[in-house]
Amino acid sequence: MKKLLSILIISLFCSFNSQAFFSTAIFKKDKEINFNHLFNFDITKYKFEDHEDIIGSDFEKWNGDKKKLTKGEIDFKKINVLVGGKNQELSFRKFKNENWLTLKLTGYSCNQAKNKIPKQFINKKNYLEYVSDLAIMEMKHLEFSYENRNSRTSFFCMQLDGKSGSKDKNPIVLINVSSKDSEAFPQVTPLKAITCRLDEAKTNIKHEWSKMSANSYLNFFIQDSNKKLLDQSKNYAGKIKTFNDEKIHTIQKYKIDKTKKQNFYFEYIIDRTNGSFKYKKKSYNPQLLMKPRYGIKDGIIVVDYVGMCEKKTEKKKF
Repeated sequence: MKKLLSILIISLFCSFNSQAFFSTAIFKKDKEINFNHLFNFDITKYKFEDHEDIIGSDFEKWNGDKKKLTKGEIDFKKINVLVGGKNQELSFRKFKNENWLTLKLTGYSCNQAKNKIPKQFINKKNYLEYVSDLAIMEMKHLEFSYENRNSRTSFFCMQLDGKSGSKDKNPIVLINVSSKDSEAFPQVTPLKAITCRLDEAKTNIKHEWSKMSANSYLNFFIQDSNKKLLDQSKNYAGKIKTFNDEKIHTIQKYKIDKTKKQNFYFEYIIDRTNGSFKYKKKSYNPQLLMKPRYGIKDGIIVVDYVGMCEKKTEKKKF
């Protein structure tokens, strides 16, 4: 009788723990994640219905609340995993034409999260790191990608850093595995620094081109992987109108405050083939409304600039 009871207890124990001990899933619930498996995982071999082969059968499924889905997402299954002993979330996500595997890290800064990744998956040719100056705060951006057969693993982190000394505020860290064809996760490339010389300018007061001083320059950074143009503070230089291998065209507009002088419109056009540069700036000045002799009825001064852009090297003379 005791022998039979022992067999029953063992059988029950094994049935409740078969997922933990005998699961053939690539990533196991409540277990330390293997980054070698994650970065070498080829998501294109699986359909969404194969989710048990990836994260096992003991998962949390979507409850039907559309507020829990991101844009374009149709369904997801997720499990808890460990990274450095800390609980993290691993989701297998379904979209219309593709699936993503997403690891969301909490409790790690950008650098701490990056240091968890084996160095063989971080290549400087597919690495992007910079800090945007937001006047009272700084925003750190860190991205890199790794190619694996038909799949791409993308690391993304963004965090606020206080200029007064506080660091690593509200970091967002995501590691995503997608198809190489996914438009949402292009191959990461480094920033390209360029400098644009302003040669001539004309205004809507004096409709003639005049030469600029010899030291008139604007500095930019081109972010090809995300199709963005950054200004010298590494903030977005405006809304993208055109961004391709031949041309970059951005426009930045601000609401006019008619109680004070204000630059409210910036437009940049960069010809990437021959380097030509066009820059339009609009400024509002309420004092001009009182001076009709300038011919500016609405108080808005428009300045057009033309010049040339070239790559800015990192070499220093001193």
